Amino acid sequence: MKKLISAFSILLLCACGNEPASEQPIPETAPAPRDLGSVFTDINPDSLYVFSTENTEDKNYKFAGRPLDSSIISIFPYYVRGDERWSTQYFGCYKFALDSSRIALVTRVPGEYVSSSVQLFIYDVQRDSITQQIDLADMWGDAGEFSEQSSCIFYSPEKELKILSYHWSSYDHSVDPETETDTLTEYWDSYLLRGLSKNAVDTLSKDSIEIIKNYPAMLEKMAHRERPVSL
Repeated sequence: MKKLISAFSILLLCACGNEPASEQPIPETAPAPRDLGSVFTDINPDSLYVFSTENTEDKNYKFAGRPLDSSIISIFPYYVRGDERWSTQYFGCYKFALDSSRIALVTRVPGEYVSSSVQLFIYDVQRDSITQQIDLADMWGDAGEFSEQSSCIFYSPEKELKILSYHWSSYDHSVDPETETDTLTEYWDSYLLRGLSKNAVDTLSKDSIEIIKNYPAMLEKMAHRERPVSL
């Protein structure tokens, strides 16, 4: 009987020893962070007013930025860098951390005719890629049409990071040869409030009345220099 028990024990041990080891997940190696500090300046995003200009080559322009090289341009989405992915029209302006893994990059990129568009790109360090893009400012005009957008990034009293954008456009009818005797100039305003504190960019409000009521001073500062916002 003892011999039978011993033999059974030996067989049990052998069976256990032949069981395949449980597979352990292989930890992913985090990509090395890119050298963003050489072109993007650290900034406190609170009350950061973002605007475009007719003279993007002005060295005193707050969002002139520094030229981006191909290693950084390559992380931008294709619809941003387009066919001319190594163009000289991309400039790094400012950066600030959203959390431990996301960095906001304020960047000047090609607009309608020149590098007039200022955008915010959210860079995910772990993925080593841009995950979101937000239009902040731009300016262009052609054949009687004019359009300008500006934004303000700020912290709410609840310490939530938000973006208020104001878009102003106009059309001068006198520029059109068919209506050159028409002296009417039409104007349009639109407003957009977004949140940046969560993983996704949230649209908080498009209600013009509500936004004008809550942020009059901020909108006045963002208004077109030749025509104050109508409050």
